Order: sequence, then C-alpha cells, then structure tokens
Amino acid sequence: KYRYVIWLCFALASVQNLMMWSVFYPLQSLLKDSYNLSMTEVNFGTSVIQNITYIPGTFLGNYFFDVLGIRAGIIFASLLTLGGLLFRVFSTYSFYCIFIGQVFAGIAQPFFFNTAQTVSSVWFGIDERTMVTASLTLVFNLASAVGTILPQWFIAPDATGKDAIQ
Repeated sequence: KYRYVIWLCFALASVQNLMMWSVFYPLQSLLKDSYNLSMTEVNFGTSVIQNITYIPGTFLGNYFFDVLGIRAGIIFASLLTLGGLLFRVFSTYSFYCIFIGQVFAGIAQPFFFNTAQTVSSVWFGIDERTMVTASLTLVFNLASAVGTILPQWFIAPDATGKDAIQ
C-alpha cells in the first residue's frame, strides 16, 4: 500500500504550500502597520504576487512532470516551498523576505494544484481515482481554511506593530 504513502506525502506537501498563501489573510492590517505599507502593497506582496507567479510555475511544473517525472516535480516544489518558508523566517527584518517567500511558494503552487489528477491516475487504480482526486481537492480547501484560522492562535488580539510578528 505504498500508494497511500504517496497520497499522504503529496497531501502534506500541498498543505504546507497552501498554508503559506492563506496565512496572511487575517494578518494584512497588522502587516500594514508593522511595515508602514499601504494595504495595496501588503495585498500585492502577500497574495497577488503568488497569483502572478502561478503562471510561470504552471509551465515549469508541466516541464518537470513531462521530462523528470512526478516524483522529481513534487520534490522540487517542496524544496521551493521550503525555500520560501526560510525566507519568511527573516520577515522581522524586512517585508521583502515575505515577498520573496511568497514568490517561491507561488512558483511551487501549480506543482500541487495542477497535479492531483495526475497523482491519482499514476498511483491508483481506476476504481480509486475519483475518490483520491476528490480527497486531495478536499485537502486543498481544508489547508486554506486552516491557514486562515491558524494565525489567530499565535497573535494576540491587541497586538500592534513589529512586536506582534516577532
């Protein structure tokens, strides 16, 4: 039952990437105040940039999967996401660290979003494919929801300024 290990690894890597994107939604006003940015700059640096980088990431993902295979593509996307997370560790120094981290995650996101059907068709039998694709899609939605709720547990309701994000 190695294929279920593949499903779990793919799902966890997808969760990691999706939570990188959605975790900033409830923090936008805090980021605005902490970095002295406009709301437009915060939205661009945390959300819009990831949507923009999704486009070249789609082409890169297709290339990886066609030439190097699913395994190499998922490993590469996971490393991109990890690189983005590492940049975000230094977000207390500059908003650009968040921005660069979001770029990495945005390039990696199509590797996960666009491949749930591929994973199910390569690793699972015909009778299981629909359930696997549906369950991975559910994982995507749950990860986005958890990523939106999670920051509220780590940031005090009365937090303001840079002290709130350290």
